[in-house]
Amino acid sequence: MSTDQQIDELDARLIAELIDDPRIGVMELARRLGVARGTAQARLNKLLDNGIVKLDVSLDMAAVGYPIAGFATLAISQGSIAEVASSLSDIPEVLEAHTVTGDGDVLVYLAAKSTDDLFYTIEQALKSPAVQRTSTSISLVQHVPRRIGPLIEKIGGEAAG
Repeated sequence: MSTDQQIDELDARLIAELIDDPRIGVMELARRLGVARGTAQARLNKLLDNGIVKLDVSLDMAAVGYPIAGFATLAISQGSIAEVASSLSDIPEVLEAHTVTGDGDVLVYLAAKSTDDLFYTIEQALKSPAVQRTSTSISLVQHVPRRIGPLIEKIGGEAAG
């Protein structure tokens, strides 16, 4: 998304409704927003087409057998991010990978069935010759789940003036 794309108060309210009820229909969305169905549909289409809103599925990882959340920081050889990213993409337990600043080069979010499984996944990441070393942390408790609602409320408030 480019920095000049903005969402207004109505867009923010629409997104907030989708957060509260992802399966909401356009008619109900329009009713809750107090706008015509065509307006709600056009706004939703604009947000989707511009990549501002993405419709995706999230999982309760523990419920599907992956109760361990791990974060690995990888130190990699200079100029090898594409190779490492490709290698990480081949590991199903890698949920996200980010190039970062700080002590390491790549931060990886992992799902694991057990600590042994997490070890195996880290071993898979180390098979890339570009990965020099890793540092791994295991999440004990998630205090703030992934969320966007409070930020959308802030953006909507700023748009309203």
